[in-house]
Amino acid sequence: MSRNFIKRTISRGKAPGSLLFIGEQKSDETHLNLIQYTEDEIDDDKFAETDFESIPAKIDPQKTSWLNLDALHNIELMKFAQSYFNIHPLLMEDILNTGQRPKIEDFDKSTLISMKMLQLEDDKILIEQVSFVLSEGLLISFQERPGDLFDFVRNRLNASKGKIRSVGADYLCYALMDTLVDNYFDIIGQIGDHVEDLEDVILNHQNQDISTTIYKYKREFRVLHKAILPVRDMLLKILKTEDNQFKQENRHYIRDLLDLCQQALESVENYREQLSDYHNTYNTNVNNGMNDVMKVLTVFASIFIPLTFIAGVYGTNFENIPELSYKYAYFIMWGVFVVIIIGMVIYFKRNKWL
Repeated sequence: MSRNFIKRTISRGKAPGSLLFIGEQKSDETHLNLIQYTEDEIDDDKFAETDFESIPAKIDPQKTSWLNLDALHNIELMKFAQSYFNIHPLLMEDILNTGQRPKIEDFDKSTLISMKMLQLEDDKILIEQVSFVLSEGLLISFQERPGDLFDFVRNRLNASKGKIRSVGADYLCYALMDTLVDNYFDIIGQIGDHVEDLEDVILNHQNQDISTTIYKYKREFRVLHKAILPVRDMLLKILKTEDNQFKQENRHYIRDLLDLCQQALESVENYREQLSDYHNTYNTNVNNGMNDVMKVLTVFASIFIPLTFIAGVYGTNFENIPELSYKYAYFIMWGVFVVIIIGMVIYFKRNKWL
């Protein structure tokens, strides 16, 4: 399936807000995790798929709660989550569409944020849709499969490091978004290291694999650009919109995240330009090598043109060619050949054609 476009054939003709999983199912497992905390305590509970209906009763409104659902493919569970947590059908439709562009939407007393979680395997970027529904005191995260980058945040919560346990769900949402953006930098750095190594290879080698490698890295940077650019626009919208779940005192963290996104985009653009320069350099080297070969061939062809002419004249079938009867005519012809060759080589060297 294309990483740049997800077909929506399954939703054709359906009413807006219909709950349909759109995309490639990446796991059959359903993982449910509820973390609740205050500044002084934290509870971390995992639930089986069959126990989901018992989760809402365990949510303590006096605590900040984070419910993580690795279950986008489980439509029945998604329907229950929509019903209990009062998630607007259009928001849930966007959550289930794995091709959804990163965005932010405000509905009633909740805010939807969609982003892309990227992972690099064998120099290829794998994309996963991650959505957050943020409301007062509660953050619900939706993922396509188990396994994520959020263990850093979980460790901070358990260790009560920094201010994360003393602030609300909006700061937790920021921390998770920050983790995703930091991972963008890690991927940019990993691919960028390979790009930097290409320069010496390009200058010293000329083979088809280099061109293929350049196109491969350009494709991955295109995927990065498509994932990061909408995140920057989304963060700008958060800062410009007052009516969302991000408190004013935490908005300077969003501004910092916006700066990081801008830096990531600039890095992506710089590497894309660098790859374009490498490709031009590679083509120039190939053309120069071809020109050198053509120059040598042209020089040899130019040397043999007069020799071929002389040989052609004396190879004609006319009887009245005086030199044919001369005793030393053959040796004289070879002498003329040698003189012409030496003279042309000297001429080419003086003009730096050879």
